[in-house]
Amino acid sequence: PGLDTEYNGSRSSHEGIAQTVDTLVQWDKKVGADGLLYSDFTNLKGALAESWDTDPDGKGVTFHLRRGVMSHWGNELTSEDVFYAWNRAFQLKSNRMSTFVRMKMKDPSAIKKLDKYTVRFEYEAPRSIGLIMHSSIYVGIQDAKACQANSTAADPWAKDFIGKNGAGFGPYYVDTWQPG
Repeated sequence: PGLDTEYNGSRSSHEGIAQTVDTLVQWDKKVGADGLLYSDFTNLKGALAESWDTDPDGKGVTFHLRRGVMSHWGNELTSEDVFYAWNRAFQLKSNRMSTFVRMKMKDPSAIKKLDKYTVRFEYEAPRSIGLIMHSSIYVGIQDAKACQANSTAADPWAKDFIGKNGAGFGPYYVDTWQPG
């Protein structure tokens, strides 16, 4: 049905989303006894973030973004992309809203762009799951510039563009899209 993490959660969408959008952190992989790859839930590693600092009291996490990460539209990942993805979700009242609730964030003002490559999430209460929540593909980061360039008056948050393209910083991009 589509590649917009804010609206599409089907099995077919999930597979495409996981390839076209990346997250700030992700679980490492390990080979199981059957030879297949599985998530290693003992080893969280950086994805779009090269490092992070969690507050000792659990009320926030600061991400230091990888420099030089480019989208398929030629735009470099910045803290603006992180803020855009989360603000978009909040404005659309979409799937990510449940993550706002679980992470104890009332609105996008909880997300601070500290500089071009540093972004901070602040929680109203200690959250032991704060960092882990950033590993879900459903909180992936979209290319803000590409999305804004493809938004219209009727579609200010580029739902159509993202639904057909993913619009993220993942390892793959969509060449053609044929729903169904």
